[in-house]
Amino acid sequence: MPPNLQTNLVLDPASEIETVLSLGYVEEIHPERRIRCAVLGCGMMGQEHISYIMGYPNISIQFLCDTHEPSLEKSMDVIQEFHKKGSQLHIPELCRSEEELLKRADDIDLLVIATPNHLHTDCILGWGARDISILCEKPVAVSLEQHCRLSEFMRSSDFSARVWV
Repeated sequence: MPPNLQTNLVLDPASEIETVLSLGYVEEIHPERRIRCAVLGCGMMGQEHISYIMGYPNISIQFLCDTHEPSLEKSMDVIQEFHKKGSQLHIPELCRSEEELLKRADDIDLLVIATPNHLHTDCILGWGARDISILCEKPVAVSLEQHCRLSEFMRSSDFSARVWV
């Protein structure tokens, strides 16, 4: 059983992705065009999300981003494993910093944030002004200060992303 299914306190990432798709919050995609996804944070939870995303033929992982090279390598192993099972192979671009990934923001429809918990707020603040769908691991904030910054930004007219936690 995947670690995210071992407790009822954590939602199943596959269900979260299904919700994002079924509610139509990712802009209407032409049937021949796949949803362009980026995974920010490729540790254990990032790899878990990758394994779920690979099961959706209408989503293409375009970018993997992590500062830790072994996590990027392991994530590529996860993608290669799905290719062996018959999934169409697309080799994502590897980014080694969030700044590098932000330069490609126009090529991303769906961002999965699976960074360490204390970085979630800054990631949402960095991406939230874009017209993008974001699926963020919880918690989105680990301190009152982060919560206040995030709440203020999300109420502002600068915030345009759709965020699921």
